[in-house]
Formats: sequence, structure tokens, C-alpha cells
Amino acid sequence: MNRARTVSVAYTVFAIFMGVAAGAMLPGCNRGPDISTPKAAAASFAKAMETGDTDALKKTTKGTDAQFATVQKMAGMVKAAKHYQDALVSKFGDKAKADEMGAPKFAENYADAVEKIDGDKATVTPKSGEPIKLVKDSDGWKVDLAVIDAAGTIFDKMAKPMTDAFESAAKDVEDGKFKTAEEANAAFIKKMGSMR
Repeated sequence: MNRARTVSVAYTVFAIFMGVAAGAMLPGCNRGPDISTPKAAAASFAKAMETGDTDALKKTTKGTDAQFATVQKMAGMVKAAKHYQDALVSKFGDKAKADEMGAPKFAENYADAVEKIDGDKATVTPKSGEPIKLVKDSDGWKVDLAVIDAAGTIFDKMAKPMTDAFESAAKDVEDGKFKTAEEANAAFIKKMGSMR
């Protein structure tokens, strides 16, 4: 390679590096979940629920330690349900999508959500599902975990068995124990029924 081409490639690599480095230093870039608006915060929270990202959950919620512990359990269950859902699709193809028993696609629900802001409080209503309440603090908008108090105790008892059931079902699918997605879902429903 001639000297001019070598210098050109070096400048290009340097420019790309500086662009990435500058992006990492700019406010709001690569700093975690977007909590700049209620809708963005709700979508970031939903994504954290789907992935089980504890750090993002902390940054997108406001509540007590006990409420957050319940949310962590919920996120673990959602992540396990997504594992089961992904196992079904991986094993049985796109047809299994119609028969999914796994995690709801929380993040997708917030793409077309409607937000209503009233001072430092807001409600975000997804295209499907229940509205979510948010509050604004000095960092930005966060999901208000106060609603968890009512159902927290019941959910705390259900979370581990349900998480374990989803993980067990995912492993059974991955191990080839079922011939169809329908058969896997029927076994899962039966297992859930025996937990009552």
C-alpha cells in the first residue's frame, strides 16, 4: 500500500475512533436507559424487564427496596418466559410464534403508547396492557413502583415457582422432549395447574 493510502486509512480509523469516543462522552449517550420522557422511560423499563437488566431496572424505577425486590423477581420471571418463548421458536420455527406461552413483548407495546403528563406525574398507556404510572425526579422519568404494594406479597410467592417452570419448560424444549409447540405448551399448562 502506498504512503498516501496508508495515511488515508489511518485518518479514517482515527476519525471513527474519535467519533465513538466522543459519542461515549456526550450527555445521554451510552449512559444507560432513556428516561428523558415518560414514554421513553416506560419503554426502557419494559426492555429491562425483558432482559433482566438489574442496573437498568434501578435507573428506570422509583420505589422502596421491597418494591424493587419484587420488580427484580418479576423481571426474572419475564426473562425466563422469554427464554421459553425463544426455545419454542428456535425448535419449531415461526409457526410456534402463534402458539407462544412465553413473555409478553413489553418493549414492543410502548412503541405506539400514549403518554399523558400532569406536572411531575405521567401515565403511559401501551397499545395492549395496562397503563403504567411514572414520576419525575432530578434524573428524569421513572416508573412508580407504589402500585406493587397491593400485589407484591402474592407475586413474591408465585415468582420463583413460575420462573422455575418457564426455565424447566425451555430446557425440555431445547432437549427435544416435545414433537410440537402445542405439545410443549400443553405440558407447561399442566405443570402450572399443578402449582395451585
